[in-house]
Amino acid sequence: MKEAPRVALVGVSGYAQIYFARLAAYAREGVVNLICATVINANEEAEACRCLQHLGCELFSDYETMLAQYRGRIDLVCVPTGIAWHMRMTIAALRNGANVLVEKPLAGSGPDSQAICAASVTANRFVAVGFQHMYDDAVLTVRLAIASGMIGQLRTIRGAVCWPRLASYYGRNGWAGRREAEGGVAWDSPLNNGMAHHLLLALHWALGADGARIVETKVELYRANAIETFDTAALQATTNTGVRLHFFASHACADLFEPFLILEGERGQIVWDQKKGRCTLLQNGIPQFNIVLRDSAAARDLMFSRVLRRLQDPAESICSAEMAALHADFVHRIHNDGRISTIASQHIQRLPTSGSGDYLVAINGIEVARSAIIERGLLPSEASIPWTL
Repeated sequence: MKEAPRVALVGVSGYAQIYFARLAAYAREGVVNLICATVINANEEAEACRCLQHLGCELFSDYETMLAQYRGRIDLVCVPTGIAWHMRMTIAALRNGANVLVEKPLAGSGPDSQAICAASVTANRFVAVGFQHMYDDAVLTVRLAIASGMIGQLRTIRGAVCWPRLASYYGRNGWAGRREAEGGVAWDSPLNNGMAHHLLLALHWALGADGARIVETKVELYRANAIETFDTAALQATTNTGVRLHFFASHACADLFEPFLILEGERGQIVWDQKKGRCTLLQNGIPQFNIVLRDSAAARDLMFSRVLRRLQDPAESICSAEMAALHADFVHRIHNDGRISTIASQHIQRLPTSGSGDYLVAINGIEVARSAIIERGLLPSEASIPWTL
């Protein structure tokens, strides 16, 4: 019988609870050997610690000590931590002989992401990134459809996501809505966190051709919440191959708008509709294929399975550091090119939640700006949206 891979976990709180629950289940099933974990808040996570110890997992309060003590004895380190920690923790794991699964984004900046890619090559270890939708087989199907010319020459990709987030969202940790945190680059924003999944999908398809690169960007960044970065973004980008990318993302909204991407070619289009859970290719308005999309939980399960299989099979498909670097480099460029504008108070609503004392900050008429991107590829200022004037 093949020995189960030796896995280490950094963190069990916040989003890391998802990683903890999956790895603990795998350990109980004998799929992995969860040998060590770093928990910096053991008093707050007593139940998780008891569970880990019951599984035979040694606990540490410092990730560097854990990696040094288990140097050369860990097959995979999982890093579901804050953005500002991704680069230093990933490189530390690589240098101690382990492969890595790091939560998205790859890092908080372009230079940090390139440092991870270089460290991966030097260590001869892989880095998988937690962009779970990139593990869905539908992503490759779309890329092959583009490459084979099923919709003709790809011309535009237009997309939007609007996920309301309460004011408490920005107080849940020390890096939410921050440029830097804990000595590292974070640039937390919709584009670098929640909506990063679908921005990377668009970049993956737009830059699929050999030698394709972004040559021009126009961005508009806005904040309605009292944060350092932005909660609303609209962007246009053009590649050297002539593909135009248009994308809109916001947390400062009252209504949910699930991820929607439309790829327009000379002879057809591909529609990725997360709400309907399907991806459709149309030629002359007639569907040619209709693929069921995995939801986030199912895509994440597939991600864990594929990363574990990659430990034994180098041909197994993962979202690699090089693939994820497309996103990190693009977000870095946006921050260099864009200026953050604060939305005037007359264009904002504060919507209280029932009995909680929390509230939602929502920009008036944000659905008009979203539609301008999806339907016409226009930035909010180009569509004369009042809060941009």
